[in-house]
Amino acid sequence: MKTESTEYLIRNLVSMTDFVLIRSNEPALKDCPAEIRTIHRYAEFLQQPLKLEMFVPIDSDGFFCEEPNHKDFLEADDFVNNGFFLELNDYEKALNKILFKGFSVLPINPYQDTNFENLIGHIVPLTNGEVMLPFIDNANMTIGDFIVMFNLLETITVEKKPLTGKEDLKHGVIILTDTALKQIFGHAGY
Repeated sequence: MKTESTEYLIRNLVSMTDFVLIRSNEPALKDCPAEIRTIHRYAEFLQQPLKLEMFVPIDSDGFFCEEPNHKDFLEADDFVNNGFFLELNDYEKALNKILFKGFSVLPINPYQDTNFENLIGHIVPLTNGEVMLPFIDNANMTIGDFIVMFNLLETITVEKKPLTGKEDLKHGVIILTDTALKQIFGHAGY
């Protein structure tokens, strides 16, 4: 039963994520079990600003990063100065920033490849093979906002069929990379 002296930290409607983050900062919950800390980390994960580099490999200058071609390295006259290992290092760094598996950038027109220009600040068409998402980098969206948008677009654009129990459950699912899972669970073992 509520008494007049009860003090609530939250007095208005907030999202579940905000509620978890606010409540987990209370002194009584600081020494809580590991599962509660995992829930807090997931709430923090959902609050991250959405970036293009979470979907596809983007270099530090904002350009789409392709895997360096080993044949170019092997066919080069000057093995030492051809830049292959620098490109490979940049590509691997870009891969480690990806949080969601299976996304790619669609060309804006059939005659243009994905490495058309700096992608930051542009509308970039992303796809997971089923849903096309118009992604705008720096649009003040969070990962939590993205989940809502993805589910809405998937509901509108993907033909729904009656469930038979034999479906591939990956349909409509956003698969997390090891990088994302480490952020949520706090260690490599999940």
